[in-house]
Amino acid sequence: MTLDEAEIALLDLYCERSHIKEGHRVLDLGCGHGALTMHVARKYKNCHVTGITYSVSQKEYIEEQCKINKLTNVDIKLADITTHEMEDRFDRIVAIGLIEHMKNYELLLRKISKWMTPDGLLFIDYLCHKTCAYNFEVNKY
Repeated sequence: MTLDEAEIALLDLYCERSHIKEGHRVLDLGCGHGALTMHVARKYKNCHVTGITYSVSQKEYIEEQCKINKLTNVDIKLADITTHEMEDRFDRIVAIGLIEHMKNYELLLRKISKWMTPDGLLFIDYLCHKTCAYNFEVNKY
């Protein structure tokens, strides 16, 4: 398997474990450079995918890639997840590599629960240490 094939296989696994289906509204928290956001948008043409990033350059990159690939079912928001508020509701919320950067899990999960539809699901993939949290330092780039 090539590295590109391995990435697609992992993205497919995230979709499977998140139980994403056609027509869902999907929120990708901390979407990075948009690999999962764009994968879901390509794979599920009737889904609307919203990504949230704290990086101007990541937002610009994803939006440019969406134009190139003619993905019209993607919306990227530039926001600090710890202070961001919105009225939108999502069927699936995915957080890949985000939770380990948070200091207050309870506050974050309470906020996420407000963004979920009544039958919505949250999928979290995170790295952890048995005795201490990753000390994320804010560096807006």
